[in-house]
Amino acid sequence: MGEATLLRTLTLKSILRFGKHAESSVQQIIDIDEINYLRRVYYHCSNITFIEDILILIGIREDERILKPGKNPELYKEILENILKSRKINIIKENRSKGRRKARYVNFVKSTSCWTDRKVLAWKNQGHH
Repeated sequence: MGEATLLRTLTLKSILRFGKHAESSVQQIIDIDEINYLRRVYYHCSNITFIEDILILIGIREDERILKPGKNPELYKEILENILKSRKINIIKENRSKGRRKARYVNFVKSTSCWTDRKVLAWKNQGHH
């Protein structure tokens, strides 16, 4: 006899009933910023899928979707690496920006030899460091 394959499509109000967020709804998991966990569920659990709105919310594009029932942990790893690379680039850009602010502050201090330390400290206190 053939086996019946049950595909569970989750909505925002659906309770997972498995894993570390077994008692939580999809909306609660999104609210606590565990979007990567939902991505992992999508790619690792063959009988779990989400409605279109949730797939968009958790950042799974059309070309990254898989046929369900089915799973593709390799694609999940690839997507996660791409996300981490983009975050690393953003962190590097942010650090460069901080470095520029510090350089401007040093130039400001060097150019204000006639200013009192009080003015320099006030400038720094206003977030211009």
